[in-house]
Amino acid sequence: MQVNKVKIITVLITFSVAICTLIILATPPKLPLSSSNNKALVVNILKAKPQEFTPSYQAYGRIETPNILTLFAQVEGEILYLNNNFEVGSRVNRSETIYHIDDEDYKNQLQARLGELKVAEANLKLELGEQRFAKSEYKRIRPKKDSPNLKLQESLMLRKPQLEIAKANILIATSNLELAKKNLERCKFQSKENYVVLEKSAYQGDFVKKGDKIGTFAHLSELRVSLSIPHDVASVLSIGQRVKVYRDDNTFFNAHISQIPPTQALTSQLQSVYLTVDNDSGTLIINEFVTAELTLPTFKNVLKVPLSSIDGDKIWLVDKNSQLFSKRINVIWKNKESIIIKNILEEGMSIVKNKVPGAKNGLKADISNGEL
Repeated sequence: MQVNKVKIITVLITFSVAICTLIILATPPKLPLSSSNNKALVVNILKAKPQEFTPSYQAYGRIETPNILTLFAQVEGEILYLNNNFEVGSRVNRSETIYHIDDEDYKNQLQARLGELKVAEANLKLELGEQRFAKSEYKRIRPKKDSPNLKLQESLMLRKPQLEIAKANILIATSNLELAKKNLERCKFQSKENYVVLEKSAYQGDFVKKGDKIGTFAHLSELRVSLSIPHDVASVLSIGQRVKVYRDDNTFFNAHISQIPPTQALTSQLQSVYLTVDNDSGTLIINEFVTAELTLPTFKNVLKVPLSSIDGDKIWLVDKNSQLFSKRINVIWKNKESIIIKNILEEGMSIVKNKVPGAKNGLKADISNGEL
């Protein structure tokens, strides 16, 4: 009996120990609050101030010419003269003769047409004399008013058809003379602008017919730059806006925006913008690559902050009580080093310069002063 009691007591003790062990294992120990949770985070702040910002955008383009001159022979004949600079890539200056076609036949035609006009003028004078005689005869033998075909008789007696023919011959002779003058002028072509030769299709000694191609030229005084830029940038540009165009050696040329067509570039999803470049010096080269500096509208009440301060779509701030908190940002502009955002600062606030691991709203900040 005594043995049974001892066994029962032993089982109860073992069972109690097992239950206590399970309870201890199921209940994690409560760690004492670490003093590090209340420790302030060390941050570097920026004393940023609201400012105005005028962004610029660089775009690359190629020098083009919108003014192409293609010369065709306007008369037929042998080419007696070609400008010495009439070679591909060479320049032909204003007032220089580019070509001259044999004009002897056209000079003779001009003299013949001039003679025809003098004959027509003389015939008109003779007819006017006949007119005076016809009128006196008409008064003497005027037909009766009741005569049939009275108007026709009157016209024939007064030589009205002959007068009309004489006047028409004057018009025909004058027109032929003007055509002869133009044909003589068309025997040679004088450059009205500065051009560069793009194509040469005729040579000295060639016999050309009317319509034969002689060459192709590009106008150099006013050139064009074709740009492809993002739509959001193109949307704030305006026709006539002044632009600077830079070469690789940093020399620049004045230009202005001449076209902003509502079309995308053929080779990308970017929008086409065209600049007109002043090239009075004639130093720009067609197909040369240049850089255009586009000035965009000025933004007011903005902040300039380093990219390192941006944490996703927000930025960390320190208030006047040295507490951390975050705010969402509205990005205006950015480049490789900094970003422009709308002003989000209130009195006593500063911007945290770098991302802070473990930063939470309401945490204390140990400030290490910095400046933008």
